[in-house]
Amino acid sequence: MKLFDYRYLDDYGKDYYFFFLKTKTYTALQMSFSTCEYPGWPHLQITFGSGRLFSMFAYAYKFGFDVDLFSHTWRWDDD
Repeated sequence: MKLFDYRYLDDYGKDYYFFFLKTKTYTALQMSFSTCEYPGWPHLQITFGSGRLFSMFAYAYKFGFDVDLFSHTWRWDDD
């Protein structure tokens, strides 16, 4: 278990990922902030269940924010 972890990706914008109390399969709190190269329509999505206690995603113009509480750990192929 890791108390804090982070990750940075650069692909059509910059993405910053932060993890708090991370295990191999679940994380207590994970957040992401992103800036995109291309603008988009505003979007808000709130989810309960489906492998998570609570999830919120917000996007407006070129900026995005995502937060998950007690959910499956976000993974990439190189992890």
